[in-house]
Amino acid sequence: MIICSKPEGNGTTREFLFDDTNAGDAVHVKTHLSGAVDEEWHEAGVIIRGGNGLEASVVRSSVPGQFVKLERIFKNEIAALQAIAVSYHAN
Repeated sequence: MIICSKPEGNGTTREFLFDDTNAGDAVHVKTHLSGAVDEEWHEAGVIIRGGNGLEASVVRSSVPGQFVKLERIFKNEIAALQAIAVSYHAN
């Protein structure tokens, strides 16, 4: 399990969770606002393992459940998770 965070600019922090303990080739990334009362984890993106490295996609804020593939191959999960965090925009 890997967690990273980013400031939201309004005094809150958004956390991103990558848990690959029981995962196959695709691992879903979840997000929530840190410290918010009753804030549930929501889909933020997906990291897909391939032969040449890792691909990452981020959920489209305008269309929940639809992803936009990031145009880069990543060498490790931390870099892919950070790219999803930077590219993620809340609804």
